[in-house]
Amino acid sequence: MAFPQSFCGYQRVTTSGTIGIASKPAICYGYSVLSGAGGVAQPWFIDGAATGGTIAFIADPSSGAASKERTITIPIGTTFSTQIYVSFDANTTAVTVFYTENF
Repeated sequence: MAFPQSFCGYQRVTTSGTIGIASKPAICYGYSVLSGAGGVAQPWFIDGAATGGTIAFIADPSSGAASKERTITIPIGTTFSTQIYVSFDANTTAVTVFYTENF
């Protein structure tokens, strides 16, 4: 029996964009968000593209502060059926996403 090839890793982005291979399903197991000096960052994680995608979740701002980095784990993972797209808000400086993806 053949098993699908998969990738387990992370990717850091400093602007809104796709995580991993475009148009490939993925599972997000956590993320790290760096806030700018202006306030707490709250990027959006979208299943699909910036326009027309479905918001999977919005980063939790409760443990953040301006000019700080915080890491959130998702032990069970969140499945993105199309692709992971991260949309930055005005206070987001960088986002690192921990994920798996089949190719």
